[in-house]
Amino acid sequence: MISTKSRRIRNGANYVKRILNFILGLWIFVVVGILLFLFIDNASLKSYQDDLQQYTWFAPAVYWTAGALMAFALFYMIWAFRPSYRSRGLLLSYSDGDVHINKKSIEKTVLHTVQKYDGVRQPSVDIKLFQKKQTSYIDVAVDLFVVQTDNIQSYLQEIREDVKASTERFSELPVREVSLNLLDQKSLNKRVL
Repeated sequence: MISTKSRRIRNGANYVKRILNFILGLWIFVVVGILLFLFIDNASLKSYQDDLQQYTWFAPAVYWTAGALMAFALFYMIWAFRPSYRSRGLLLSYSDGDVHINKKSIEKTVLHTVQKYDGVRQPSVDIKLFQKKQTSYIDVAVDLFVVQTDNIQSYLQEIREDVKASTERFSELPVREVSLNLLDQKSLNKRVL
């Protein structure tokens, strides 16, 4: 399960990406359209082309915009081949073979660990796996409702330590961060079972 906080962050990030991609597409469309308009050899368009080229600012603006667009495209091509350290699973290589640990299996392990506590209701787990050449590690985020109202700090600390220990024992990788997000039933308008 994906936590509601993570889902909101992803939706916001997707919204910003969509807006930026729309602006980039519009910019490309306008620049390519102007360049095509300038180089079309048509007698009826020749007077408009001459009128635009009479302005002293027009030619440098078009060339600078085209140059910026080319630089931006070069940046995107280089950025597309950058390594990503977040992965959907971990590939562990040993001398006698490889082991692939799926992200879902680690999420289920964390979920089973959290669900064994009686005071926890409706937990949702989000795992981020990072695999680099020198080190690999896991970040765990858990959203949960807690029925217990006394000694909540020590209760959450016990859950955090148990989640970290069980995840490290299962995956044999270090857990960098365990984030427990205690949800408020009234703010979410959710029924806790």
